[in-house]
Amino acid sequence: MPISMYHASVPVFLQLLGGLKGVIEKAEAHASAHKWEENARPSIS
Repeated sequence: MPISMYHASVPVFLQLLGGLKGVIEKAEAHASAHKWEENARPSIS
């Protein structure tokens, strides 16, 4: 029985996106804890 590209790739992509979601949530919590602004840019002197 052949396997489609959809069935071979979508579960992997969903797992990767789930992991990325966790990283982004941790980064957001870290930025909030350290009171970083969303559009903060480092000053270049």
